[in-house]
Amino acid sequence: MTKKEILKIFCNIGISKAPQMNTEKEHRKNFSEILCNSVKFCGLFCLTYLVFSQSVIAGLTQKKTISVAMFENITGNKEYDWIGTGFAETVTTKLVNVKSIIVVERLKLLDVLKEQKLQLSGLVDENTAIKVGKLIAAQYIVVGSFQKSGVELKVVARIVNVETARAEKSVTVEGKFSDIFELQRKLTLELAGIIETPVSEEEKTEIAKPPARNFAAYEWFAKGKMYYYEKFQSDEAIASYKKAIKIDKDYADAYFELGNAFENKGFYGEAYESYKNALLLYEIKNNRLNMGKTLQNIGIIFYTQGNYDKAMEYYNKSIAIIEKLENYSEMAKIYNNIWLIKYNRGDYKSALEDCNKAIEINEKYANNREISVGYCNIGSLYDTLGNYDKAMEFCNKAIEISRKIGYQRGLASAYNLAGNIHYSRENYDKAFERFGKSLEINEKLGSELSIVENYINLGAVYYANKKYVKAIDCYDKALKIGKKFSNKLNIARIYNNIGLVYFADGDYTSARKYFQKSFKMKQELGDTTGSGVVMSNISLVFEAEKDYNSAVKYLEDAVKIFEKTEYYMLEKSLKKLDDLRKKQHEKN
Repeated sequence: MTKKEILKIFCNIGISKAPQMNTEKEHRKNFSEILCNSVKFCGLFCLTYLVFSQSVIAGLTQKKTISVAMFENITGNKEYDWIGTGFAETVTTKLVNVKSIIVVERLKLLDVLKEQKLQLSGLVDENTAIKVGKLIAAQYIVVGSFQKSGVELKVVARIVNVETARAEKSVTVEGKFSDIFELQRKLTLELAGIIETPVSEEEKTEIAKPPARNFAAYEWFAKGKMYYYEKFQSDEAIASYKKAIKIDKDYADAYFELGNAFENKGFYGEAYESYKNALLLYEIKNNRLNMGKTLQNIGIIFYTQGNYDKAMEYYNKSIAIIEKLENYSEMAKIYNNIWLIKYNRGDYKSALEDCNKAIEINEKYANNREISVGYCNIGSLYDTLGNYDKAMEFCNKAIEISRKIGYQRGLASAYNLAGNIHYSRENYDKAFERFGKSLEINEKLGSELSIVENYINLGAVYYANKKYVKAIDCYDKALKIGKKFSNKLNIARIYNNIGLVYFADGDYTSARKYFQKSFKMKQELGDTTGSGVVMSNISLVFEAEKDYNSAVKYLEDAVKIFEKTEYYMLEKSLKKLDDLRKKQHEKN
């Protein structure tokens, strides 16, 4: 009961994983947030801990880490809120061009704020800024304000030194509102100067490039970012990105963000087309970093759909670009994604080699949040391999570090992992307790996608205890929340689980109905491996009804898929197919 299928449940660049329920003996468990980070381990494997060259380590050590948080609108007119978002996003992007600076993504910052129940405006308080800076492993936090008066724009930025717990000097840029791109350039260079970071002439040239060709298109793009990342209004964000593209059909960043918004709603076809357009435009502009990011996101789409070969193809293209740029944070993300594919295929040694590449990079950031989820990663691996004591050891480490830094999302994930480990041991009472703790935290955080996973897990416990009505109730709750996000993959998973509950209860008609619903969605999504899993479940129904011809047909089709995707259930499915063929022969 420990085999798992991996699933992306929130993505900008990174991936999380959750297991796939296959037969009535392998009921689904889920990990709501599993990424990889810094932890050495031993036992079960004879692995060499991968070491990067000294020059790489030195490069990581010397870099300064900064996060551009927010620019508060002090005009009193909310119509101009997008200016603050645009300034923060654009200055962040420009700072990425400076190789001696590590820029913390605003997505990570906003995620921490949401978890801590803080508003962006709260960062104006110096103590709050320092607290958040520590949580995102940033040495410096940039906070500021802007005021638009007629055709004039004034922007004030203040740098808070997280390590010394004091504010560095402030900087002001002002000029015509129509010259906003030039003001952004000036501010970027001023910030680099304050933290005493050298900027080469080549980097200055990149920083000087305007973020958009058309001011009106840029306004809609900034509004899209505001709606999506700060106000959590994805439909409004999509509409804004589309307006930006309508004005400027060659707006690469707008296509990229539109793809991201579509992807997180589960509209993978639309996301793929948007990313393709972005990639083409980035190639024309020779924007290597964004080419690498876009290739990675396309890989994630294929991964989510179960097409691991295509996913690896795009990941490899991405890492070939990112390695040359020496962008270590992006490298770590790609290694995380690659190891998860190998994990899902059962290639644990190779997966851990890739995981350790990401580990050593992330360790240099001293990012305790990532260390916490890294412990969860290792714990989940040991759980898969049946070494439950070792799995719980790493799980407890994740709980300890998450408590220490107040990382509630990490704590919820660690409790979820603890539930999985107890579930594997068939200690269902403890599993239920841990899943319940995870649910309680996620409900406080308002993390609805993680709540879906919690209900699925609780349903699995009820299923294992043969409390089928309560299991269905949990899955119905998960389904109700899941449908709000239009995420067909999650919905398909839940339908599959409901089918297995009905199957266990002997209601084969209902079981087939929900399996067929799941199968149809997985085909629409292009989830090849998932389609095979559901076909193997449909085969179980036909076997129970003694329709061996149909049972063999469905399992044969599933096996063909498992052979192609190297799915871990292949060997077991082949043995099952032999048994079914014998029954088919005996009956005929």
